Amino acid sequence: MIKVLTDSTADLSPEQLEVHHISVIPLSVTIDGRTYRDDGVDIGRREFYRKLRAARSLPTTSQPSVGDFQKVFQEMTADGSEVLCLTISSKMSGTYQAARSAADTMPGAPLHVVDTQHVSIALGQLAIRAAQAAGAGMSAGAILALLDRMAKSSGIVFLVDSLEYLHKGGRIGTASALVGTLLSVKPILTVKDGLIQPLNSVRSKKSAQERMLSLLEAQVPAGACVWAAIAHGDNPVDGTWLAEQVQMRYDCRALYIAEMGPVVGTHVGPGIFGAAVFPMHE
Repeated sequence: MIKVLTDSTADLSPEQLEVHHISVIPLSVTIDGRTYRDDGVDIGRREFYRKLRAARSLPTTSQPSVGDFQKVFQEMTADGSEVLCLTISSKMSGTYQAARSAADTMPGAPLHVVDTQHVSIALGQLAIRAAQAAGAGMSAGAILALLDRMAKSSGIVFLVDSLEYLHKGGRIGTASALVGTLLSVKPILTVKDGLIQPLNSVRSKKSAQERMLSLLEAQVPAGACVWAAIAHGDNPVDGTWLAEQVQMRYDCRALYIAEMGPVVGTHVGPGIFGAAVFPMHE
């Protein structure tokens, strides 16, 4: 048996985790001196974004410890199962390194720790597809090859209200070149090579929305058969609009809308919305 483990930055709902038999290890967020696990239980999405807007200083986030991963790995492999552990990009978080270090303390254990180079709904979709492939009887090696093809062919765009949160949180990547225009443009960003990178910057939100769709189609041509997901940070109106636009442009074999959790939300800020599409690879 192959089991799938991911971290909470995948922004998967409890229902998705249950349906696809995916285990999740939470990161944490500290707001005004109080720490919450990013598990949907310690703090709900709506409460988090309310606290984020009112916070006296930018919340901080922390990864699971090596010991946390050791405990989960031991539990998941106790029955002899192989484990695929898919983490947020190592260039955005130390989560992958913590998982790798934990695996190194368990030589001979059937563990595969994967730095997906992605985050949020892109990571979530990789986890779902890995679980589906495992359920269909694919080997670990075949699943890893599939995930690699998916990750390299993905189309990702997102629009942030401003770069303030990414800048303050140090997760801005090469989009730092846009910091001087924080108040004057709507930045359209992507995730490439594990980093947040700029695609374009537009003056008005309406123009930015139109532009982000054309930039998505430049990555994955319109009409392609895809798995798709939409994410937003306390912005269901724009999230729903983007889902409708993606459905019009692609043959979506699956599409879901997710609200970004506390850890991702801390670094991108409220108001964000974006899409991740993956051409189907069988």
